[in-house]
Amino acid sequence: MIKIIMEHDERIKDIIKKAEKLFAKKGYDNTSVADIIEKVGIAKGTFYHYFKSKDELLDTIVGRMMKKIIWLVVSCLMIISLIMKSCGGGEEETVDGQGAYRYARKL
Repeated sequence: MIKIIMEHDERIKDIIKKAEKLFAKKGYDNTSVADIIEKVGIAKGTFYHYFKSKDELLDTIVGRMMKKIIWLVVSCLMIISLIMKSCGGGEEETVDGQGAYRYARKL
């Protein structure tokens, strides 16, 4: 096996991307750490350097997805707020896009 050197963040993204594909194809329960390390092309120790377990990897994947979902919702709220304001809606009738934006930035 050819050793491919990657930066820390690149390696994490690579593991996550390939694990997501395996989970989608085989299901979480039917995907082993051995499947993931084979797909990524890393040693078992390398996997455990980045993630304590397959569960922690899943938690990371879910956390990243949740952040994306929150950003999408915030973007939609801001757009709705702008549309309502441009249509003459009063402040009390508008969605607080800025408040939602500030909340999402804290995540």
